[in-house]
Amino acid sequence: MADPFSIIAGAGGLIDISNDFITLQAEVETLGDVSKSIRSVFDRQRALCSPDHENPQLRDLWSRAGETLVCCTTTLVELEQYAATIVGQDGPTVKHSLDALKKTVRKRSKDPDLRQCRERLHRYQLLLSLAFHMINSHIGHTNHDTLQALSHDVRKLLEETSVPHEKLPQGTGQDSQHQLINLLTMKLLRDTVEPIQSPPSTFVNQHFRVPQPVSSIFTGRKDRLDELSRTFIGSTVYTAQQKRFVIYGMGGSGKTQFCSKFAEQNRDRFWGVFCINARSEELIKQSYSLIATIAGVEPNEKAAIYWLVNIQFPWLLIIDNADDPSMTLENHFPPGNRGHILVTTRNPRFKVHGNVGSRSFDFGGLAIDEAKELLLRAAEQPEPWDVDTFSLASNISKTLGHLALAIRGAGAAISSGICTLRDYLILHRNYWQFKRRPTKSMNTARNYEVFWEVYTTLDICYRHIESKQTEAARDAIELLHTFAFLHGDSIRFDILKRAMNNSKFEAEQQLRMAADQKKEGAQVQTSMVERIKAMADIVRLFIIMPQDPPVYPTVIRQAINAEDKDQFILRVRVALKELVEMSLICHDQVNDNYSMHPVVHEWARERGAETFSEQALRCEAAGMMISASILLPPLQNTSTESRYARELLPHLDSLKTYEIAIKEFLERNRSRGRTWSSWFQSKINMSPHRSLMKAKFSFVYMSCGRYDDARSLQIQVRDYTLKLLGPNHEKTRRISLALSETYRHLDRPKEAATLQKSVLNSCLHSFGSWHPETLRAKDSYSKILWQQGFMTDAKTMQLDVVKGFKKYLEPGHKDTLKATHNLALFVSAFWDHQDLKQAYELATEAVVGMQSSCQIEQDDDDLLFAQETRAQIGLRISQEYYAESLDTMLQILAKRTSKHGRGHPYTLLAMVHTARAHSAIGHHEAAETLVVAGLDMAERNLSKDHIGTLFGRQFLGMLMIRQHRYVEAEAILLDVSMRQKKTPSLRIRSYHPDRLGTLIELSKCYFYQQKFMDSVLACDDALVGFEDISVKEHVLAKETKDMRHRCIELQKRKLADEDLSSIIKDAEAHPQIDYRSIWFQPRPHV
Repeated sequence: MADPFSIIAGAGGLIDISNDFITLQAEVETLGDVSKSIRSVFDRQRALCSPDHENPQLRDLWSRAGETLVCCTTTLVELEQYAATIVGQDGPTVKHSLDALKKTVRKRSKDPDLRQCRERLHRYQLLLSLAFHMINSHIGHTNHDTLQALSHDVRKLLEETSVPHEKLPQGTGQDSQHQLINLLTMKLLRDTVEPIQSPPSTFVNQHFRVPQPVSSIFTGRKDRLDELSRTFIGSTVYTAQQKRFVIYGMGGSGKTQFCSKFAEQNRDRFWGVFCINARSEELIKQSYSLIATIAGVEPNEKAAIYWLVNIQFPWLLIIDNADDPSMTLENHFPPGNRGHILVTTRNPRFKVHGNVGSRSFDFGGLAIDEAKELLLRAAEQPEPWDVDTFSLASNISKTLGHLALAIRGAGAAISSGICTLRDYLILHRNYWQFKRRPTKSMNTARNYEVFWEVYTTLDICYRHIESKQTEAARDAIELLHTFAFLHGDSIRFDILKRAMNNSKFEAEQQLRMAADQKKEGAQVQTSMVERIKAMADIVRLFIIMPQDPPVYPTVIRQAINAEDKDQFILRVRVALKELVEMSLICHDQVNDNYSMHPVVHEWARERGAETFSEQALRCEAAGMMISASILLPPLQNTSTESRYARELLPHLDSLKTYEIAIKEFLERNRSRGRTWSSWFQSKINMSPHRSLMKAKFSFVYMSCGRYDDARSLQIQVRDYTLKLLGPNHEKTRRISLALSETYRHLDRPKEAATLQKSVLNSCLHSFGSWHPETLRAKDSYSKILWQQGFMTDAKTMQLDVVKGFKKYLEPGHKDTLKATHNLALFVSAFWDHQDLKQAYELATEAVVGMQSSCQIEQDDDDLLFAQETRAQIGLRISQEYYAESLDTMLQILAKRTSKHGRGHPYTLLAMVHTARAHSAIGHHEAAETLVVAGLDMAERNLSKDHIGTLFGRQFLGMLMIRQHRYVEAEAILLDVSMRQKKTPSLRIRSYHPDRLGTLIELSKCYFYQQKFMDSVLACDDALVGFEDISVKEHVLAKETKDMRHRCIELQKRKLADEDLSSIIKDAEAHPQIDYRSIWFQPRPHV
């Protein structure tokens, strides 16, 4: 029998007198499309997993889809018979009026049957669509909103039908058969739709982060909260779109507290609650970076948005303080139809972005009764409240414009004893005479009259703390001003604690380094001239180096210099408590985070700063405090420290914003001839402490993959150290190596090589060839040579490095083990079996040594790189290493994801190597899934032309070849080859090993497609390259020559019309060469 979905494909052409046939044809075509989709999903799932391992619910869905297709077939065969009866023996063409009349009569006699067919086809289409999307939901490709929409249509159909639920039809006639089919269809519909009557209850709230902790005295807006709950998340009306709602109104009216309260009340309805500070484009990026940190992806806006749009469960995003009218707000909404978004703004124009219910709320002051209640609760007035109390509260709240923020501040002033409820207005009016209008030194023009009442209330609280003149009060004021230059949404107490404690760890590390240097100096003799030059450098530094101490908040500075840190931690807690009690900051006790309302955040930056220089010094104090909380390697090299570095990113971006504003202000004043501006610029430009701060910040940016930002800071530090200390000083060499590493990640190997060579020359000049410092410089430089394709030079240099370390350092020293691992990497690049065995032994020596060292953590990057190299070499030696290599790579991938996040280059590299291990044992689908996911992140964070991205795409082409998907593989490899010609890393010499790997894979791809001459050309191109990179003939060059000769021979046989299919199939089943290009990838290195 013909395919039932093609039987009626031309039914509309059989007869042109019936609209029913047109409708039926549309139903059949829709069924055909859905059927193809289901079959496609089934084929894909069958390739991924065997039926024995399928989810039982998934098997049941497949069963229902199969039963429905059987019903479809029965109905379509019946429909074909009806069509033939109506058309008759004369065919579909109407020959004369009598023929038309006969066809019309026959058609009308079948109208009831046609209607039943149409109804059944509609049900089948619904059922198959529902089954299709539920199957995809299990697989992870359909969200719950789509299922809700379909289930809504199905339930409506079930309510309208009159088919009995339980009673089976009796008899054996055609009507009875129709009833049986209808009953079966409705039962399938009921069974399928029943699990999705309501949103899935299998999830629990995993993430909850709101702009502010909800005040314990939150008052009012209950009707608005209920209305938002009904329209925003409680509506039964399905909308196939992202749900958005806007809260707009003046600053201090309680918009942010309202949204935080809504999120708290409905926490269980959302898998995740997140927030964005939208006061500026820069702050939006910072907030998305925080979300990315939570998600474990690369800390940037694109990665965070990509993560949100792919979450299957409902989430809420609060976009707070989107006030800038020049901002294109919709550009920052996660795209697609998933998620719920709440926007708070002072700009009424943004209410157009609401799309559910009333779309927006206009917030002014609180209702009179709500304002009075909030004030009395904030002021801690004992209940019950009498008429006089209500009257006083009414007058105060009216004066404050019923603004929630101002009312809470007034209540805090009253409860703390600054004044009473009765005399608050007297204090308020008197204070107006002394209130200073906020300066605009670092702000754009703004209508401060709107916030006059709020600022007055904040100033009253500020003056109260200031008037205490206690140590806690002074600390509180300083910390308030310091917090004002950080990201105001999440200031962890851990930042302050680390800033106070880290000096102890750094001092201990300095002592260890001094002892190591002394030991190395004893082993390698230094000339008298060199010792005199070193003493001269010390004297010169003492004379010319600025002696200004670093700027810290007082309590932080004293804690850094103290032996007993605990008393200062308690002292900071007491100071912060002062600010919390005055409602100047909020404290999230669960996460131990502090936050500031945007209005308070802005006010605090300028309050008490009579001159611009005071604001600049506060900004520097905030930066120094953050800097003190950061540890540099080797102290930093743990998962905890890496995660902490990612969490600091928004604060660094905030400081960067204000630093830029400071520089712009100074430049404007300098252009106006103000000499004090030039003097102040010289004071803040650079110093040893600022140099260290920028170096630490660059490390955080490096850890987060923000290489351009890291480069900018490292250039400043290097220029400073080069000018102050000269090219041969230890600190100049260190920052030069760090900058070189940044250039390497930015795919700029020429600049990296230049810096590495300058460091090596400095060490050779200062220490000679065998000093450990010189050997470290050689170790670093050899990796650059290797990345550029100078394989023999890199190997030769690394042999000297390992030999020197083993001679001058104690056994098991980390530098020796790292150099041994690098040597293993270089040796393995030559592919000879003996080379591979030697490389595996070297890698094993490095791994075992690092694992047994008490100084190296199990997630240390150098240890993970050594394990990774050994696993990849094992894949090329023998199949007996396959299972071990895969297990190792899975562990490395998990550790790097935890330590660095999913989008970090180290994690992306582990994804590709894990995919290669999967592919080696035949798990090509799993390998492809990993590679595609990694490439998506690499293209987003690095670029399509980055050397690492091209390496991943090259491997994807290899995977396609192994799956016999030659057309796809050819397109990928051709594109990669063309891009590799233009990539800076690969233009160092005419043929880089990465491009040779691509050409080899391309030749294989052509071979399997019987494009033998194209394969010959690719082999020729590769062979020229092999002569360029290796002194002796490379193993792969020999194999490539064999491939070339074979292609020429087969081309002759092809021209003789010989069937070569069996030869190609045999080659596919037993590939002669297995090109695993471990040596083509650039191994990142700390």
